[in-house]
Amino acid sequence: MDVKIKSVFHYVGAGFTFGFFVSLAGLAFENSRHNIPLEHAFTSPVHFIMPLIMGLATGLLAFFYRKRRAEKVRVVNEYSKNLNSLLEVNYALISSIDLDVVLQVIVDKSVRLLSLDTGAIYLHENEKIYLGATTPPLPNEFPEALRFDLLENHPTIRKSIETKTAVSIYDAHEALLSEAEREIVKVRNLRSVLYIPLFIEQRSIGTLILGTTLSTRAFSDDETKLCSAFTSLSALAIENSRLYKRSKIIANELRKKNDEFLSLNELLNESNFRIQKINEDLRISKERAEESDRLKTSFLQNMSHEVRTPLNAIVGFAQLIAEPNRTNGKNRLFSDKIISGSDKLIGIITDVIEISQIQANQVQMKSAELNLIALINSIVNKYEKRAAEKEIAFVFRQNVPYKELIVKSDGEKLKKILSHLIHNALKFTQAGTVEIRCKLVDSELQISVSDTGIGISLEQQNIIFDPFRQVETGLIRSYGGNGIGLSLVKAYTELLNGSVSVKSRLGSGTTFDIALPLNIIEAKPDDKMLTSVEVDAPPFIVASAVDTILIVDDEYSNYLYLYELLQPTHIEILHASNGKQAVDICRTNNAVGLILMDIKMPIMDGATAAKLIREFRPSLPIIAQTAYTLEHEKLDNVKVFNDYIIKPINKYEFQQKMMVYVDR
Repeated sequence: MDVKIKSVFHYVGAGFTFGFFVSLAGLAFENSRHNIPLEHAFTSPVHFIMPLIMGLATGLLAFFYRKRRAEKVRVVNEYSKNLNSLLEVNYALISSIDLDVVLQVIVDKSVRLLSLDTGAIYLHENEKIYLGATTPPLPNEFPEALRFDLLENHPTIRKSIETKTAVSIYDAHEALLSEAEREIVKVRNLRSVLYIPLFIEQRSIGTLILGTTLSTRAFSDDETKLCSAFTSLSALAIENSRLYKRSKIIANELRKKNDEFLSLNELLNESNFRIQKINEDLRISKERAEESDRLKTSFLQNMSHEVRTPLNAIVGFAQLIAEPNRTNGKNRLFSDKIISGSDKLIGIITDVIEISQIQANQVQMKSAELNLIALINSIVNKYEKRAAEKEIAFVFRQNVPYKELIVKSDGEKLKKILSHLIHNALKFTQAGTVEIRCKLVDSELQISVSDTGIGISLEQQNIIFDPFRQVETGLIRSYGGNGIGLSLVKAYTELLNGSVSVKSRLGSGTTFDIALPLNIIEAKPDDKMLTSVEVDAPPFIVASAVDTILIVDDEYSNYLYLYELLQPTHIEILHASNGKQAVDICRTNNAVGLILMDIKMPIMDGATAAKLIREFRPSLPIIAQTAYTLEHEKLDNVKVFNDYIIKPINKYEFQQKMMVYVDR
């Protein structure tokens, strides 16, 4: 039997008993007043009905009173339970200020509060929502796009925000939802869902979503109110966490600003010293700028003089040769002077180009195997005649006990180092001796060039290796030069991983010491010191295997010069004035066996023409004739051409080059 029915019978029986005794007491009182016999007391039906009615009424009153009291107790207990839950949630929320932790606590506690299966919280910002926390964790198949989405794709969330009330869905499988909401219901397997907005001062900051997964259920008003109270606490906790996070950011920024201000203060404290240093640097810079201007002016004046001097000889003697009635002896003398002036002019131009290359950091090392002994002897022998002309004793002491010493190094730069030092020694020595010492210590070549010339002051020794520096300046100069030679010596020596030093005393001569580490490939011992002898070049008459040579040059004078040099070979000479003509000639004339190709020409340059010719005549030798003198430009040319020869073209070098390609 139902408990409530049992309770009703219990209270009615008790009431009936109570009513019966009350009626009995009433009858006894009446009998005593009216002298009615006791046996007549229960003869009337009223005497039985009244106790029954009174018992029933009393039992029902007692039942409803007890029920109402129990309901009040239940409500109080439920309220106490909810209050404890809210206090527990509040404690959990205030125990952490980390936003991620707070969000997870909100979700976990709300699910437990309503005894649900799942929960999630979305935060709102600028019409966008992003997932803050979930319980249980999201499955792997949860779409990444739904973690960050537009608010417009979730109309139920928007409805809860606009109405500022909780929105419940009894059965999500049958509800009218958006595509995004259906996807969430499907992945999370939701049935009944409750959407509760989170507000701070009429501003929406998020939505708490709670639900069941196994069965449907309705959410009561009390549950909704409880969740609303809970979400109010949650909204405050979220806002506090955000404010804390922002405050940390602001604090960090303030700390950085404070550090910056401290640094600025230090900088301000040092400003006086720095200003003084800047002023000192400005003074030094001004002096250096003035010195640089002076050096540039002096350099330009010297260069003008150095260039015009050989040009004067070239132009003057060329005009004299053109005059009639000159003897062959005179013309030969004039020709030698023209050649000497040309060599000097080429040397000046080469020095300027090389110092510019050094200052632009474009110097490249070109290593190759070479006979160091032969190289040094050839350079020394070159200056013996000049020393004899000045009546200066020229001494060469070689302490390298090898007939041949094959090393891997940059021969061109070794030549320039030794040539500049010997040239300077002869130039600044009017009488006395120039001595060159050469010895090998372990794997290091040590070269010393000494003279008994004018010497260098101690002040000048500190700057003598700087570009454009000269011992003499001004218009009254006893010695020529452009102030570049020693700069090249220092730069090339350091490029070869060597060192250079100077010892001198004004009026007592100068000694330059060079130390160069060597990469020795092969050494052949010899008891005798090797001497180099220059041999005159043989006549340029060869048994040619080439029938036709094509000269490609837009300057007719250059073509005419090469034509004259090739006349002794009796080879047919063709001329093209640009690269396009050269390509056309090679297509139609298979007799062409060698091409001398200029690089810079109109219509089509030499490199492009050579590439096109290679497509249909890959084995045809092509030699570049170029005015480009930088080492990296030489290497670029070799990639396209078989060989190269640099303008101005030396007759004997040209003939030696031709013997390689013509007499095959």
